[in-house]
Formats: sequence, C-alpha cells, structure tokens
Amino acid sequence: MNKERIRENEIAVKAIKEIDKKLDRLEERFVFEEINSDQYKRFKGRLESEKVEKENLLSSSEFNSSNLKKAIERALKIALNLPKSRV
Repeated sequence: MNKERIRENEIAVKAIKEIDKKLDRLEERFVFEEINSDQYKRFKGRLESEKVEKENLLSSSEFNSSNLKKAIERALKIALNLPKSRV
C-alpha cells in the first residue's frame, strides 16, 4: 500500500513541476507579446487550478512514516531479544 502511495506522490510531484514549467512559459509568452491578456488570464487560471488539484492530491495521499518507524523499531527490539527468550 505504501509503495502505491509513494508512486502516486512521485507522479503528483512530477505533474506539479510540469505545470510550473507551463506557467513560466505562459508568462514568458505574455511578456514578449506572443499572446494577449485574455489568453494569458484564461490559461493561467486553468493551470493554477490543475496545480491546486495536484497539490491537494499530494497532501491527501501522504502517509505518516512515524508509525512505520515505530513498528520497525519495535520489531527490531523483539528480534534482538529472541536469543534471550525461550519459546
């Protein structure tokens, strides 16, 4: 389950980076008058909405690794004490 969440996070981070690149390119085109103000506003709004959506997905799919860390530490303690305990 964690592998799937990690993969989803990687995909979301990659998508956010791509959207940031598109926003930069859009701004550049606007500054150099390749597109007009209406086009700039329309596409900027769209891209920012996509970015917010991906960021929300990213934050909702994060998992808490502290519980995983505690479980591993407990398992290691038990494993280290196995020679001492007799079953």
